[in-house]
Amino acid sequence: MSEAKQVVQGHDTLVDILDSLGYEDISESAEEYVSRLNSDPPDQSEWFSLPNGDKVQITKDSVSFLSLFGEDTPIYRLLVLQKSQVIALYVHKRWWSVDEALKTNNPTRQGLIQVQRAGQRVVLFILNMIIFGSVERAPYQHICFSPHPANEYGKISWQDGEAVGFYTFKRKGSLTDSCVSRCYQLPVLDTLFVRKNWRRKGLALEMLADFCGTFGKYEVLGISSPISEGMYQVCRKFLTAHPEERDRLYEVEAPGDWGQRQNIWLLIQLGSIPSDGSNMPSVSLNPQPNQNIFANETGESCSVKISSSVNHLLETEEKFLNKPPDLTIRKRHADSEKVTKKHLKRL
Repeated sequence: MSEAKQVVQGHDTLVDILDSLGYEDISESAEEYVSRLNSDPPDQSEWFSLPNGDKVQITKDSVSFLSLFGEDTPIYRLLVLQKSQVIALYVHKRWWSVDEALKTNNPTRQGLIQVQRAGQRVVLFILNMIIFGSVERAPYQHICFSPHPANEYGKISWQDGEAVGFYTFKRKGSLTDSCVSRCYQLPVLDTLFVRKNWRRKGLALEMLADFCGTFGKYEVLGISSPISEGMYQVCRKFLTAHPEERDRLYEVEAPGDWGQRQNIWLLIQLGSIPSDGSNMPSVSLNPQPNQNIFANETGESCSVKISSSVNHLLETEEKFLNKPPDLTIRKRHADSEKVTKKHLKRL
């Protein structure tokens, strides 16, 4: 009779355990596990129990590595278990379900907390690449997601012992891309996401207000272009309630020179809000390095650059679903918006 090992869930939360771990600890533990998995005899089956009671067999074909920071830092990786999508992560010598990996027993984790240590960046990765990029991705949205760099500035929203969203930003003077020497000319809100069950509770508005307050000494702030229709609705609510911010917020192309800025409130007043076409079966992706994702209380999103980790995640999903992702790649002419909306730009 074959020997079966069942992976059970413990009491300590992964988020709290991550406080004492570094990137090397996470990667080395995962590599040791994969090495053992490859050498175990076939009759030693291992299973992971999902919160709903279902069990998934763990084999070398059902696990894969995802780079925590994309191509820039490929040595730090996270081991994941996939079925039709990512269902568990291997950290600290055991498997954790995706939802379990975002919970904490620390009562001081409440509200917006800045991302600093390795464990917090792992939580940011889970929210961005796994929750946003796979688990909560709508069937009609074939969107690619790029991992945040290892030095990305950001904050995670903690509510009732759970990580439910995040936003990241670029400081003035930070590089626009690792391959380009251009620097941002102003602080820029780069990505924002709220989990489905926590939308329409004002969390996206709270993040936008926090961003504006964090950089209160600056006369002008940016939000990365393109901005989704849903994010524009968040901006509309925020600027309606805070008229003093209307002259500060601009949609910007990197690096954010005056010729690359458009006042968001003016765009809203003129009805120049884009349509995401969320009912379309595919989405256009812009491979430029400054294209980012915005998902918010309405569930809308924009496009981001494609990374090797993203392609690997999509390829793995394709292997399980037996169908290729419906991706449409289309380049955007850099001068198109400058021609059609030239009168909106502040010179």
